[in-house]
Amino acid sequence: MRRNTQLKLVRCLVATAILLVGVSGSRCFADIWTGVPISDTLTWADTEIIAGGAWAAAGTEFFYNVTRADLSSPLHYYYEFTVADAPGISHMIIEVSSAAAGGDLGEFTVLPPDYINGPTVYPGAYDWDDPGNPSGSYEWTMERGIKFELTSGSTWILEFDSWRAPMWGSFYAKGGSIYAFNTGLVGGDDFIPVPNSSYVPLPGAVLLGMLGLGIAGWKLRKFA
Repeated sequence: MRRNTQLKLVRCLVATAILLVGVSGSRCFADIWTGVPISDTLTWADTEIIAGGAWAAAGTEFFYNVTRADLSSPLHYYYEFTVADAPGISHMIIEVSSAAAGGDLGEFTVLPPDYINGPTVYPGAYDWDDPGNPSGSYEWTMERGIKFELTSGSTWILEFDSWRAPMWGSFYAKGGSIYAFNTGLVGGDDFIPVPNSSYVPLPGAVLLGMLGLGIAGWKLRKFA
């Protein structure tokens, strides 16, 4: 009787995978994903970045580039932040989708298929409700972000892959008492692309792989 129940469960999972593979080619891009690279640079000089102290100078800039090798690959998110002068960058927060962002999925996680081939993040994610900032005069719009602790330096590069489509979001960087962020973080018009709450189309191989992980997890729970 138990074996019959197990077989029924496996058959149900396989049927679900086949259905998902069949519909995985449908378009489900987020608002700014157009299937071509999304690339630009925000600068302090063009008033697209708000900064304090030595970072409030020409040379403080944030470059982003979101690409995709082909339809069988995840998106590649690339960020490069450079500051004009010391102190170096000590940490950076990148916005990600929250449960309130809508879309097909819940909150962004730092596990596949949301976050792949990226550096270790600071433990935990962050839910924001105007946490305060060095200038003390802004109301933040970021609801959720992931934090990266950095070694001191004037340039910081972050790269990772994700099956999540991009939305417009924000960053916040700090070095000692010095800070920098895009104007969109405080109600302005300048943003960077960050992972959204919807997936780009996943190829059948990825879906079947996720199914395999699900069955393996179920078997491990069975014998735990």
